[in-house]
Amino acid sequence: MKKISGEEAISLHLATRYIHDDWQEGVEQFAKTIAAMPTEALRLTKELLFGGLQEDYETYLNHEARAQLKAGNTSDHKEGLNAFKEKRTPQFTGL
Repeated sequence: MKKISGEEAISLHLATRYIHDDWQEGVEQFAKTIAAMPTEALRLTKELLFGGLQEDYETYLNHEARAQLKAGNTSDHKEGLNAFKEKRTPQFTGL
């Protein structure tokens, strides 16, 4: 298996960014970004990504539709919509 550089991974759309200069600062910033995201939506996304590897397409689509419904009924979803309309940073609570 050939190793590829961070730049090459980005150009191939295998990554969205890579940390190359200040590793500690880059990792901390990435962790803060993830920590500020809506936790239920992240959990559902992760579940779909891993679960979808063993499911047929129709089953996966059904699970995705249910996950969207669940995520859309969270307080974090409402907070995200309100923050967007009010042009402010959302304050997600994980609910």
